[in-house]
Amino acid sequence: MATLPEVTLNGYRFSLTALQPIPLPAYKGATFRGAFGYALRRAICTQPGRKCPGCLLHTSCVYPFIFEPSADLFPDPVQKRFRDFPRPFVIRPPRQRERLINPGRDFNFELILIGRAIDYLPYFVFAFRELGQAGLGVARSQFQLKETRDFSGNPVYDGQRETLSR
Repeated sequence: MATLPEVTLNGYRFSLTALQPIPLPAYKGATFRGAFGYALRRAICTQPGRKCPGCLLHTSCVYPFIFEPSADLFPDPVQKRFRDFPRPFVIRPPRQRERLINPGRDFNFELILIGRAIDYLPYFVFAFRELGQAGLGVARSQFQLKETRDFSGNPVYDGQRETLSR
């Protein structure tokens, strides 16, 4: 009988404040996931004009591991049989039903990291902080990342002091 490998999960709540009106679609998850991928790549990619598989750093870069995982990133030969891999994170978007977040309004989303992605939490925090400055959604509306806490309530990132603790 085969046993499943142990999987580690950590959850985080990101607290944000809208700096401009933020119009969002009914399903907010795709907006947050896509914007995160864009912000992460923009923040860490050393060769922005090149596709990941053609990059010299592909097998050691954080971006493809998190956002575009593929067989060549994993040493296990069993995993090499698959073409697509699940992303090692889940974003639970804001739960508000409203599709417009007004300036000054606080809102939050939750992030669940799986396995080795837990080690890359600082990249998630950095990407969402940068996304706040670049803007979210079709209107590129800005927000501020106020803080990040784990699901136990322990502080991870303090936006006022720009400090990360783990």
